[in-house]
Amino acid sequence: MTCETVDLGNGQFAMVCGGRGRRHNCEFCSRYATKQCDFPVLRKGKMVTCDAWMCDRCAVKQEPLGSDIDFCPPHHRNAKKIMEARLGVVADDIPEPEGLDEERTVER
Repeated sequence: MTCETVDLGNGQFAMVCGGRGRRHNCEFCSRYATKQCDFPVLRKGKMVTCDAWMCDRCAVKQEPLGSDIDFCPPHHRNAKKIMEARLGVVADDIPEPEGLDEERTVER
């Protein structure tokens, strides 16, 4: 069971416990994570998804692939390069999310 302190305002706090499960922080900015990266990767000989935890701000929605597909910032950059090379799509036509640090990567 997880517990957390909630600020009720006016200097009052409450301890809330429940079975909500583990909360994850964004691996890129440390905000509360709500999504995981859907980019396909090879891990231990099996094709799986990256699964890096991301907040709504850092997750990059992949509209051409489907409305429920989100990539982490490093994999979004990879996808742009792949789409340009294989599909002839100009990478500049695929917007880069604002405020992302180019150097942040996921280490697994």
